[in-house]
Amino acid sequence: MSDVIYVEQEQLLLQSEQQAAVTQTVQEVLVIAAGDQGPSGPQGDPGPAGGDVLTITAPVAIGGHRVIAAVGDEIRYADPADIDTVQVIGLTVNAADADDELEVVLRGSVTNSSWTWTPGLPLYLSAAGVLTQTPPGSSAAWIRILGTALSATRILFNPLPPIAMSA
Repeated sequence: MSDVIYVEQEQLLLQSEQQAAVTQTVQEVLVIAAGDQGPSGPQGDPGPAGGDVLTITAPVAIGGHRVIAAVGDEIRYADPADIDTVQVIGLTVNAADADDELEVVLRGSVTNSSWTWTPGLPLYLSAAGVLTQTPPGSSAAWIRILGTALSATRILFNPLPPIAMSA
């Protein structure tokens, strides 16, 4: 199916000081046609279910479903009592030994059948990179909501900016 569109424009060719003008009407014909669908491209590698995931080589043994942070050139568990770990990278999906592949969710949905979250409540960080729904206590150097429980076994990992706690 094609559509034909006619576009008419007046072009000013000459204008005098006495307000006389010479114009020309130009008609442009545009034919708009829907093209046929091209061939399908090759199938890509399957990606993770929803969200941004980073695959890295674990520098040391790291547990699964833990929040990790960048501290200089190191990767270690984030901890609300340690201000150095405020730069959260993400949540590990799997456990990994040193030099094994480690999948880290930067943002997105994560499911773990052993979790028992209360849906709708925020997720905070407790010691050694463990998620909790209990806000950090007075010993916390910083606090950060890291996501929300979508169900008892599924969360939306979506870190908000950290808030420094005053002493």
